Amino acid sequence: MIKGEDSVDPIQGEFFASEEIGDLSEILVREAIQNSLDARLDKDGTAEVVISYKTSNVKYSDLIAEGMPLHGLNPHLKAENSGLRREKLPKGTEVLDYIVAEDFGTKGLNGDPEYDDDETPIPADSKEFYDFFYFWRNIGRSGKKDGLGSWGLGKHVFPAASRINTYFGLTNRSEDGRKLLMGKSILKIHHHNRQKYAPYGYFGEIKGDGFFAVPFEASEQLDQFENIFDITRAEQSGLSVVIPFPKPELMAPGPLVESVLKDYFYPVIRGRLKVYLRYDGCDEIIITNNTIKEVAQQYLSGDEMLLKTIDLAIWSSEVPEEDIFVLEDPDLYKIPSLSGINLTDDMLSDIRGSLELNGKVLIRVPVRVKTKEGSPARGEFDVCFTQTDVANRIPAKYIRQGIDVKNANKNSKLDAGCIALVEIHDKLLGKLLRVSEPPAHDRWEQRNNEDLLELYDRGEKSIGFVKKAPHDIWRKISKKNIEQNRDLLRDIFHLDLSALPAGSKKKPGPKKKPEINPPPADPPEPKTRMIRTYKSENGFTVTRDRSATHTPKTITINVAYRVPSGNHLRKYSPLDFRLNKNPIDIEHSGIELVKCLDNILLVNVTDPEFEIKVTGFDINRDLVVQVVPAKEDEDDQEI
Repeated sequence: MIKGEDSVDPIQGEFFASEEIGDLSEILVREAIQNSLDARLDKDGTAEVVISYKTSNVKYSDLIAEGMPLHGLNPHLKAENSGLRREKLPKGTEVLDYIVAEDFGTKGLNGDPEYDDDETPIPADSKEFYDFFYFWRNIGRSGKKDGLGSWGLGKHVFPAASRINTYFGLTNRSEDGRKLLMGKSILKIHHHNRQKYAPYGYFGEIKGDGFFAVPFEASEQLDQFENIFDITRAEQSGLSVVIPFPKPELMAPGPLVESVLKDYFYPVIRGRLKVYLRYDGCDEIIITNNTIKEVAQQYLSGDEMLLKTIDLAIWSSEVPEEDIFVLEDPDLYKIPSLSGINLTDDMLSDIRGSLELNGKVLIRVPVRVKTKEGSPARGEFDVCFTQTDVANRIPAKYIRQGIDVKNANKNSKLDAGCIALVEIHDKLLGKLLRVSEPPAHDRWEQRNNEDLLELYDRGEKSIGFVKKAPHDIWRKISKKNIEQNRDLLRDIFHLDLSALPAGSKKKPGPKKKPEINPPPADPPEPKTRMIRTYKSENGFTVTRDRSATHTPKTITINVAYRVPSGNHLRKYSPLDFRLNKNPIDIEHSGIELVKCLDNILLVNVTDPEFEIKVTGFDINRDLVVQVVPAKEDEDDQEI
């Protein structure tokens, strides 16, 4: 390093040091696949990603010999302040194992391999490619304008996956067919032979003042590298990333398979991605739109909700346009609000019918998107719903242009039994949401986001609308229409106006003066209602009606959560609750419990001032309570 130069250790790893983002295999899969999807030759085409774990007969001592890919690296790895622990470094006799992540159907790293923006920045409207420059010479900067990711930090996972913090990249470029090879090690600022070294070291041909590395292109180096690491790429364009001496958690294929299924089931189902995992000693695992269901059942057997979500995504990919329920456009000059969701009674009825028939429904929701400079425009997203008898409550799954934004709304769970998949295909809305995402693309940040504030008008409101809409729509669907229908019986009890005598309307006569001493009226008949039911925060209470003249002998109470259609009580599921199990709590006085099983409670009334208080129900679901007192007879207690 130059004297006076600021000493700054790499901090990009901190962006991924979060339990919410996942483990190393998940981050590695995410970065490898995300780059490949962004680099597809045809934006609507398919990227193929091959992740291999291999073991060679080459020893570590061979790799650090002169002329080999790791020559000169060992002293820096062993430096006291390199950031690595010596006891975890490979021994000289250790045989090389490595991971190769290769993509096909992609462009490779195009652009001038010797370009550096040390004199002039890249023009904002440039049409040239700078993939090579951004991949190798930038941290925290990305040239992606319309890609799925855009932070330029994700590639840090490649050295982080290696015990020696090193990775190589061999690319075959679509623009000129050139094959280029470079490598990189990322350590902390360290010292060797009384000299201070910067964190970033390159494997390549050194030019100029000894600090600028350009890629190897000669067949001598390329052939040697391809032989050592058994690279299969021939003439196909794309990128092969090699991670030598992977960390132990990457030695088994299972976690990587699960990561592919969890994070990228959507592009696989949509035919945009095929993934092959090849581990020495294991059968090849192929994940395509034809195999994903079978692979998911094998690797996700303990995650029924995700299996059903994948099943929902498969179904949604086959729904004809004419079967999609499209909501009315909102007023684009108003701030997005849930109150703008207009679901008519007819549409609600059709949606419920479709849900009853297919078990699934797809609704297209328009939303306002407005940039600071432009006019308000219409964006849209799709919400798919399905029901399940699993009692777990989970958040909706949000897919932004193929990326699973896994923490988009993680703290807001749907009603039990509901699974929702939110799909954002729309480019206008997708761009707004991408701006709000952090480097890991795992959530949407509505507040304190400078880019969002600078580029969009009330962008945070549009994001909030996308997050909350599934919950609001589902509540409308699942809530039975209880409004009074004044026309329901018009065909049965109607008045035939034609049968009435014609003539002018009789004028009202003078008002009759009230009698000064009217005869005493008979007292009204006492009410025969015996009980009252009151709603509480998370349950209900049944007591004696204060105007009742009799007390019932027995009371039968039947309880269930409201369902979108059908008989609520008949569709009760023991997975919802059981009256005789936690968290349901029954407090009572003046009665004797006769039966308390599942959703039925039968009691004998022993005191006219009885009270039955039942609590512990899910406050996010509507409760249906049927209370039936025994029919009055001579044995009823008279008050």
